[in-house]
Amino acid sequence: MITVLKIILSVVTVGLSVIALVTDRIGLMPYMMFSMGSLMLVTGVAEWKGNRRGYAVLSMLTSVFVFTVTFL
Repeated sequence: MITVLKIILSVVTVGLSVIALVTDRIGLMPYMMFSMGSLMLVTGVAEWKGNRRGYAVLSMLTSVFVFTVTFL
């Protein structure tokens, strides 16, 4: 389940990034950042379940940072 969610979020993030790059639309940036933050959060949960606590904390802190930048 987590792997499928990671793949979906990765495709959404890359897709939004490519669309924003090709069309030069900066309005997609908050959606891209939100999907990237969600991807980092899901990655942190997957790492936590795999008993890799260091990478899990790093991914979750990165997610908090991305969400903070996105919403402020």
